Amino acid sequence: MREQELFAKYNRKDIKDVFICCAHSNYSYSYSFELLNRDDNWFFSFSCCDYNMERIEKEDIKINLFEVEKLLEMFENSSDEIKQNKSVIDEINILDKTDYYLKIKFKDNKIIRDNVRVTAEIEKYLYDLAIKYRI
Repeated sequence: MREQELFAKYNRKDIKDVFICCAHSNYSYSYSFELLNRDDNWFFSFSCCDYNMERIEKEDIKINLFEVEKLLEMFENSSDEIKQNKSVIDEINILDKTDYYLKIKFKDNKIIRDNVRVTAEIEKYLYDLAIKYRI
């Protein structure tokens, strides 16, 4: 099943896992965020720098459903914009090129994965969640 068909078939209530990352030549700008749904509980893992460029990392922090719903709604409302951010694979291998990756797994185990950047609004929300849950 193609990506467009998957996006058309599913909505935010079907999402089970979300993984987002950026590989950057400057580690301060690299990040990874993951949301996992286990037994109807949502867990958040992250590795990024805060706004003061201090590295923050945590794994499997339980977060509230309101925050998850807000993020999943943002994904649902911006799916067309996210698809437009798809990276073009270069014929020349650039070693320090910034790469983005998004993987969404649905409850029926279908997966969308691609080299694509999420919207600035979603990135900011994820950074804000990481800063909130770093303690």
